[in-house]
Amino acid sequence: KIAQHDFISRDSFTVVELDSAISQPEAGESSSTGFVPSCLSCIHDFCKSIQEMERTASRRQIIFCTRPESITVASSVFLIGCHLIMGHNLGHEETFEAFRPVHDALHDVIACPHLSIKSCWR
Repeated sequence: KIAQHDFISRDSFTVVELDSAISQPEAGESSSTGFVPSCLSCIHDFCKSIQEMERTASRRQIIFCTRPESITVASSVFLIGCHLIMGHNLGHEETFEAFRPVHDALHDVIACPHLSIKSCWR
């Protein structure tokens, strides 16, 4: 077996594509510089929209998806973590532990050696 999946009714989940929620580089700015945290207004708007989804469809699970590029995954993890911290009162350590494998795998896309997703959550 390559993978085992549980098939769920489409009525039991909502898929959220994060590509549009992630800040894109400004004109003339390079995306090769690595992960840069989203601005506060982007974080606020993302959390507000996810909280609205959770409120209006409380019985549905939310599934986040994004493109596989490392920088996009890092930005997605950052936003989801912000939502967990701000919207569900999870501590930054708990949030980091939930995403540790992803964080460790993405270490090379962090733009600054002293900046990490964990330090941004803190």
